[in-house]
Amino acid sequence: MTKKTSLKILKSNLKEYKWDSKYFWDKNEGISLYVFEEFQIRNYLDRFFQLHGLLIHSCKLNRSKYKLEVVISYLTTLKSLKHINKDLSIATSLNEKNNLKLEKFVVKLLENFYIYTNKNIKISLVFQNINRGLSVKAFTLYESQIFKRILIQLRKYKNNRQRLNLREFLNVLRIILKQKSSAKLLADFIAVQIRYMRRHNILMTFLRRALTLLLKSELSSVNGVKIIIKGRFNGKLRAKKQLISIGSIPIQTLKSSIDYNSSTSYTPYGSFGIKVWVSENT
Repeated sequence: MTKKTSLKILKSNLKEYKWDSKYFWDKNEGISLYVFEEFQIRNYLDRFFQLHGLLIHSCKLNRSKYKLEVVISYLTTLKSLKHINKDLSIATSLNEKNNLKLEKFVVKLLENFYIYTNKNIKISLVFQNINRGLSVKAFTLYESQIFKRILIQLRKYKNNRQRLNLREFLNVLRIILKQKSSAKLLADFIAVQIRYMRRHNILMTFLRRALTLLLKSELSSVNGVKIIIKGRFNGKLRAKKQLISIGSIPIQTLKSSIDYNSSTSYTPYGSFGIKVWVSENT
C-alpha cells in the first residue's frame, strides 16, 4: 500500500525549500490559526491584484502580535495600464498621477484587509515591480536582436482576432523564464489568457511555439517547462487534457531544482485547471 503525498512537496526542491513567512511570538499555541489566516490573506491578494490586471510573483508575510509586514513582488500587464488611465483622468501632472494611483490602490486594498486580521494590528506594505529590471528596454543589443528574430518567427499570430498581444506575451514569458520560482506566475498568466480567449487551440499552439523558441535561445535560464491544462477547449461538451513539455524535467529525482504550482481559470465554458513545472538551473 502506498500513501498519497502533496505534489508541492514532491515537485519542489526539498534541500532549499523555505517557508516564505515568519512569525514572532512568545507563545506558539495559536500558530495554526495564524497560518490559516495567512492562506486567506494570500488568496485575497491574488484575487485583488488580478482584478487590477496585476499578477503576484511572490508574497512574503512577517507577522508579530501588533505588526504585519507584507512584501509583494508583482508583474504589470496592459490591462493594469487601462485601469490606471481610467482612474487618473482627473490628474494633471505625472507626479499627481503616480500619487493618486498609489493612494487609490492602497485604500482599496486595505478596505477589506482587516477582515482577515485584528483591527489593532499595524500593517506595512512593500511593493516591488519586476517589470523594471527585466523589461524589453533592459535588453542588451545582442538580446534585442534575438528577441526580434523570435518576433519575426511568431508574426503569424500577430494579426488574429483574439485578445493576444504578441509583444507583451513574449515579454512576460521572458521575465518568467528569467526569474526564479516563477511557476506560480506562469500558471496565473496562462489562466488569465484562457479566461479572455474563445479559441483556446490558437493559444496552445502559440504557447508551445513561443516556449520552444525562448528555451532554445540565450534569453532563458531554465532547463525545461511542463504544462498540463484540462478543460473544455473551444467550448466543447467534454473536457480534454493537453500537455506541453519542452526541455528536460527530471521529476523523479530530488537533486534537481523544480518549481511547481497550479492555478484555476474560470471561463464561460467552465473551469480550467493549469499545472506548471519549471526546471531551474542549479
